[in-house]
Amino acid sequence: MGSMVRKLSPLFLKIAGLGLIFFLAAPASQSFAQSANVFANPDQLARLLQEEGFAAKRETDGEGDPLISSSSQGLKWSIFFYGCTNGRNCTAIQFNCGLNAKGSIPVEQLNQWNSNWRYTKSYLRKDGSVALVRDIDLTGGISTANFKSALASWDTHVGRFKKDMDW
Repeated sequence: MGSMVRKLSPLFLKIAGLGLIFFLAAPASQSFAQSANVFANPDQLARLLQEEGFAAKRETDGEGDPLISSSSQGLKWSIFFYGCTNGRNCTAIQFNCGLNAKGSIPVEQLNQWNSNWRYTKSYLRKDGSVALVRDIDLTGGISTANFKSALASWDTHVGRFKKDMDW
């Protein structure tokens, strides 16, 4: 019996090894797109926005850093890039929607919004306009699913903010 186990062991190991390779390879290839990291790369983010049905116009801000312009819910907004070195290798992004409110939205109403909503915040700028923002740290990347979830949440918040502020 001992010699039979020794004869079967190499064959068994080969078959088991092949099975393990196929088992491990299949899920990895199927889930790569879902788990691929999203970085503060303007081309990658523009492509992801377009995949989700948003416009994505690549631009450059006044400091030479990337900028993506888009819109949803009837409002224009941008994605600003931060922590960049010479317009590249950025580490964070900010979704930013500016409303030319000219004092028509009281600070108390903005504060109430901020206490009700967790990830997206609003504030009154010095010039009287209102900003709605959401920051995302992309150091090391996040999953595609997480980015798409943040984008969907941003879109929902833009619409809700517009409604809540009677804009």
